[in-house]
Amino acid sequence: MLSCRQLFERLSEFLDGELSEDVCAHIRAHLSECAPCQTFFRTLEETVRLCQQLPSPPLPEEVRRDVQERLRAEWRRRFARSERSN
Repeated sequence: MLSCRQLFERLSEFLDGELSEDVCAHIRAHLSECAPCQTFFRTLEETVRLCQQLPSPPLPEEVRRDVQERLRAEWRRRFARSERSN
C-alpha cells in the first residue's frame, strides 16, 4: 500500500488521469482507508474544480497579433506548397 507521502506525490497526476490503472488502484485503495488523505484529496479536487471555473485572462494584444501573423505565414507556406504540387 502507498504511504501518505507517496500518495501526495502522485495525487495531481491521479486527478489528471495520467497514471496507469495499477497505480490508480493503489491510490484508490489508500484513499478508501485513510481519512486524512480523503480530506486532502477532496480539498484538492475542489480546488481544481474552482480553478477551472475561473475565466481565462485575456491574451495581450501584442501576443495575439504575433500568433495571428505566424498562423497566416504557416497557412500561406502550406497552401502555396499544396498549390504547387497540383
